[in-house]
Amino acid sequence: MAVGIELPQVRPLAIQPFDFAQTRALLQGLEGHRWYALYRLAVNLGLREGELLGLTWEDVDLERSVLRARRQLRRVNGPNGTKVFVLQTTKTKAGERILTLDGDLVAVLREHMRNQVEERRVLDGQWESTMNLIFVTETGAPVHSSDLIQHFKRLLKTLELPKIRFHDLRHTAATLMLADGVPLVTVSKILGHSSPAITATIYAHALDESKTGAIAGLSQKLRGAPAATTQSTTQSPPETEPAPPDGERGIPHSDVVPETGLEPVRGCPQRFLRP
Repeated sequence: MAVGIELPQVRPLAIQPFDFAQTRALLQGLEGHRWYALYRLAVNLGLREGELLGLTWEDVDLERSVLRARRQLRRVNGPNGTKVFVLQTTKTKAGERILTLDGDLVAVLREHMRNQVEERRVLDGQWESTMNLIFVTETGAPVHSSDLIQHFKRLLKTLELPKIRFHDLRHTAATLMLADGVPLVTVSKILGHSSPAITATIYAHALDESKTGAIAGLSQKLRGAPAATTQSTTQSPPETEPAPPDGERGIPHSDVVPETGLEPVRGCPQRFLRP
């Protein structure tokens, strides 16, 4: 056993997320493509490549607007040296999560379902689906991760977007949410991290930018605040009636995901993903 040898530190691979404009350009370039919904979930919810390809129609309830990320599609050794596709559960309990979809994402998945039903009808007996996957090839077979990555590379070249890894779309979702002021703990739950500390470490740069923006924003709001403060200290505040209950004021109660008790999470704000 070697003693007194200091091992070199392993630096994490630098992430290369897209900004809002680049993300919108990516989605606009995918309009009408049969994998549009796949890319939309990638940048909206930050799902991993294996999680996206492993989604089945049993994992989504479009009536209740929920999606359950719980498995990943993997190729493993099968009989006689062959490779077979299997669905493997997430490595950690935190990795299994239930996410609430907004109306736009539900509409995207409904359209994807209609298109898939039509593809299956046209192919009839030649449809190869045996796992009820949401994202499949044109014949219904599971998608090889290498095929998805190659498609992504060609797409970036066609759209003249920077070369990034497919996994950086997950980082894109996280940084866009943080930039929009989504709390770190919420982003951590959406991504399925076991601890917010992991999220903070990976996206420290985004948090620094958010802090800078928060300080500047508060500074602007406080500009001129002394005048308002002087007025409030020299005049008695007007008497007001107690605020009525939320129901009487027309304020809907926030929904909660029953299985987890968590506030619903909706990923990146839609106003940034639609022109």
